[in-house]
Order: sequence, then C-alpha cells, then structure tokens
Amino acid sequence: MSDSKKAFSMLKKGGVILWHDYKPEAPDVFSYLNELASELPLRHISGTDFVIFQRAS
Repeated sequence: MSDSKKAFSMLKKGGVILWHDYKPEAPDVFSYLNELASELPLRHISGTDFVIFQRAS
C-alpha cells in the first residue's frame, strides 16, 4: 500500500496514522493491516472499521 509507505516516511515522533475500511469486506486493506500488525503495534478502534498507529515520541 503505497499511501501507507508515504505516510510512514512523513510521520514524526508522536504522530499518528489512521486507516479506515478494516473489515473483511475490504480484503486488501484487511489483509495488509493484519500483516502490518505482526510488525507494528497497530490498534483496532473497537466498534469501528478504524485502525491507528502512533509513532513513539
């Protein structure tokens, strides 16, 4: 996901990235974020289709 790679390259300490469409009905996004979560501390926001990452400050 090139947009995510761009976002990571611009992310400053303490900054956040928020993704949407984290649901099985969006299989590309769902799979990508599940894979990324094995490397980074991503958090699914309960009751939503949002996932968030915050770079350590």
